Amino acid sequence: MRSAFTYISYYSLVGMLVLACLFSSCRFQTPDDGMAELKIRAYIQQEKTLLRAAGDYVKIDAANQAPFNAALIISSSDGSISSTAPMSWDGSTLSTNVRMEQGLYYFFGYMPWNDNASFNVSEHKLNIPDIPALGLSNAMLIKACKKNIESGENSIPLEMDHLMAKVTPYFYIDPEYNAFRDIKIKKVTLNIPQSSGKWHHAEVIYNVDVTPSEYNTTWTKGAAKAFTVSRSVASASEALLLPENKNEAVSLGEFYICPQQNIDELSMTVTYDVYDEKGHITRADATATNAILQNVSGSNHLERANHYKLYILVIPSYLYVLSDYDEDEVLVID
Repeated sequence: MRSAFTYISYYSLVGMLVLACLFSSCRFQTPDDGMAELKIRAYIQQEKTLLRAAGDYVKIDAANQAPFNAALIISSSDGSISSTAPMSWDGSTLSTNVRMEQGLYYFFGYMPWNDNASFNVSEHKLNIPDIPALGLSNAMLIKACKKNIESGENSIPLEMDHLMAKVTPYFYIDPEYNAFRDIKIKKVTLNIPQSSGKWHHAEVIYNVDVTPSEYNTTWTKGAAKAFTVSRSVASASEALLLPENKNEAVSLGEFYICPQQNIDELSMTVTYDVYDEKGHITRADATATNAILQNVSGSNHLERANHYKLYILVIPSYLYVLSDYDEDEVLVID
């Protein structure tokens, strides 16, 4: 039985050639064969900061969204047929290649690609297992879109909601200490111990009978696991020299935390080198560790679609002006 729609995988040339052969044997093989082309347009939910609330959507290229692989789920309006097509964003181009018969369809989806996810067509229910408590990659949900596909090219607007909270640490240095020492940050590591860390599973039920469509997300906890992720500079020469002014604070990457994860035991470790006024290194690969997120949100959980910008002042526990060796630094949220 012929499917109502097909997709061409862009992951491998071999796959494209095989599918090309299959299409050549299909009776739908010309521009007028009744199959319609889809042009996907993605919009990313803006994250909430202290200055504005979440909810608005911007074009994917304006969102500075990192590259990702996603799954685009398409079902016929009566739920009799469904298929999953790959979709990717490489930082500049959104790629998918879907050809469909004319008719009324629903579009769903999620990112990043998760081969263990499943979709119940009749119930419009998406199950996404194994969402990490802490990671370097965002997770987003494609809101349901209802579209009547006609002959020719069809434009499909997709709105993508954040499932995670984003944390971005910004560092600057105590001016008095900076008068006789330079600190260059080399790596920032976040850690959740196994006693607290969990895999999380999301069940999303779409309501496609209202416009715009709605969805409810139910979370359950999976197996315990320690989660440790790091952002490092590419080379020692690119280590981040800390400024004195808060408005010039520097960041070393972004981290994503599941909103269901308890953050009481979340800690941050900063690896850095210390230099004297003449540029000689006095401490190499020194570290400072603090549990700094406990009071950020007012609770022991972060909120979905929130962007937590942490301005962290690096100060010494004691200023050894004449010493060649400093005591440990500490991190203070300002």
